[in-house]
Amino acid sequence: MNISASPKEDAVSPVIGTILLVALTVVLVGIIGAVLMGFGMAEPAPILGIAIGGGWNGVGSLYK
Repeated sequence: MNISASPKEDAVSPVIGTILLVALTVVLVGIIGAVLMGFGMAEPAPILGIAIGGGWNGVGSLYK
């Protein structure tokens, strides 16, 4: 017995495969992005302030 598929039924499998590959890619990019965004700075960056005046020979820098 030889059953041949119609042209419409032939395209169902590649379309579903393509949709699944795109969905897998989107999920993986989301997971990798979330993991990489989680590696933020543990402590805040130092703030540099410049004071101009007569306290330290005119110009000095302050670290907080």
